[in-house]
Amino acid sequence: MRVTQEAKRRVVQRIHDCLHRAEAHYGKELAPIYAVYKKCGQVAGYARDGSDTITLNPVLLMENVDAFIHRTVAHEVAHVLDYRINGRRRTRSGRRDIHGPAWQAIMVVLGGPVSRCHSYDTSSVKRKSKKYIWFNDAGERMALSAIRHNRMLKGTHDYFMASHTGGRVYAYDGETA
Repeated sequence: MRVTQEAKRRVVQRIHDCLHRAEAHYGKELAPIYAVYKKCGQVAGYARDGSDTITLNPVLLMENVDAFIHRTVAHEVAHVLDYRINGRRRTRSGRRDIHGPAWQAIMVVLGGPVSRCHSYDTSSVKRKSKKYIWFNDAGERMALSAIRHNRMLKGTHDYFMASHTGGRVYAYDGETA
């Protein structure tokens, strides 16, 4: 789906608005942030640590223009700003602190909702992945994803049935589900 020029203009305006709010709050000038429209699947957006670019899902943007621009654009800008201001933080357990208190504080400054996940209807972007049917010694069927199927074909992994008979999955007859 193509993103209209009007939607792109509104995304850029929202990014600028977020940057101005952050600059006023933190008292320093911040480098620009850019948007690209190529994220696919059910993910609304993505911001990579150290990058000056946010990646947005064009389908979800065009299906939810107002909410997406208000919520998701601010969410991803907050990730970029969090990295710029606070660096890469870890929790006590050593995991990355992506949606922690520092990110939440930035979201408050930007005027966006402090929530981690979107609630957009993703039925138009869901992809049914192809499943490959494999069998065990007892003739029970097991559907494997394309990744697991390819691992089995290469012989790098073994998978076992979780059923009462168990058994290693070993036979593929070209059937897909």
